[in-house]
Amino acid sequence: MKRIADTRLESGDLYLFTPTAHFLSGAGLWGIFDRIGENGEIRLEVYSPDFEHFRRTATLPPEYLYCRQATRHELRDFAFNMGSQRI
Repeated sequence: MKRIADTRLESGDLYLFTPTAHFLSGAGLWGIFDRIGENGEIRLEVYSPDFEHFRRTATLPPEYLYCRQATRHELRDFAFNMGSQRI
């Protein structure tokens, strides 16, 4: 995991965001990065804590300080499950 501040987030890419540098099961938030808001907040198009429950448009909570880009496998699973949910 890298600090979000040291990461160049790409709009439309899926990331795993965590509050610590070491991923703890259940402590992560998967989200598709949208943009940096007017006050420097990270805006997500869609997010899910578990690949089962999806929500649209949100600001990443400030306690999430680290991230990594999703693998192709993770992106495929996220997109498939999100499509199945019809959020």
